Amino acid sequence: MIIGGKDFNFEDNFYVMGILNVTPDSFSDGGQYNDVDKALFRVEEMISEGASIIDVGGESTRPGYHMISDDFEIYRIVPVIEAIKGRFDIPISLDTYKAHVAKAGIAAGVDMINDIWGLKWDSINNSNEEMNDKINYAMANLIAKAGVPCCIMHNRRMVSSYEKDNSQHVVQDIEEYFASHNAIHEKESYVNQTNDINQANDINQTNDINQANDINNIDNINNMNSGVNYSSGNDYGYDNFMEDVMLDIKDSLDIAYNMGISKDKIIIDPGIGFAKDLSQNLKVMNHLSDLCKLCFPVLLGTSRKSMIGLTLDLPTDERLEGTIATSVIGYQAGCRIFRVHDVKENYRALKIAEAIMKAG
Repeated sequence: MIIGGKDFNFEDNFYVMGILNVTPDSFSDGGQYNDVDKALFRVEEMISEGASIIDVGGESTRPGYHMISDDFEIYRIVPVIEAIKGRFDIPISLDTYKAHVAKAGIAAGVDMINDIWGLKWDSINNSNEEMNDKINYAMANLIAKAGVPCCIMHNRRMVSSYEKDNSQHVVQDIEEYFASHNAIHEKESYVNQTNDINQANDINQTNDINQANDINNIDNINNMNSGVNYSSGNDYGYDNFMEDVMLDIKDSLDIAYNMGISKDKIIIDPGIGFAKDLSQNLKVMNHLSDLCKLCFPVLLGTSRKSMIGLTLDLPTDERLEGTIATSVIGYQAGCRIFRVHDVKENYRALKIAEAIMKAG
């Protein structure tokens, strides 16, 4: 597969995808890289540690977050993407499920789209179920026309009272947002960023930004203790869990094919931490080889996630060993792309696993 002019040989090699969240409120590294200079420093560091691709994200999916406007998300990502492209020769993936944001990202130089809704956001976000067969799958259509590779992740909408609330994007990984961050510092940083944004001449989205920066919501999250209310897997309407996961992924693949995305431009992701409880996440990990049998490159994203935190009873800043263990298990099962925060440590562990498995 060619990504950003680079040949990714998934038959013989593994690749580390370094996470770069340019948000003030991501669960693990929020506020650390939402400045262009800091983002560039981190990219340079990840490249030196073994990253082959950088995944840029402009919207947090932490619990209780506000879905931000397309224009605000574009405002966050485009300067960083352009700066990375201007300084480094490395492919960039954009973590977004919004077609308008993806279009702006591709125009800025993005080489791949990483869609946490598996190309389904347009249908999920459509309130008229009778019209679903007529939906223009904007993201899939854009990817097909742009000719860029995409990662299709497994996700599923919650089947509960939340389904009636379309003001939030609720099927997300549940993480202890303030487990390793100072709440006061985060609020001050967020307010300062809002003031800068409101002064930007090219953004006329003050109302959306003010809504996205609801500090009272941050206060509420900060008041939560470690006993976060994790959703049950039953909230997502599974009948036969692994079978349903596979069928959901195949539905996404059908959308891709029908909209003209070629098979050689598709990566799949089991969606660890999305629409799954702890036992289901562990079960997916134990059945990764089944997903690899679909004959697509498989991306695994477990870095610092709740599956590790709940299993080891550890906060986000103490989940490195658990992440490394899942990366190695994933490699043994056939996964070949690993989306992580801690590039150096995962890369080294994967090199050892690769050497052993290739020894014969």
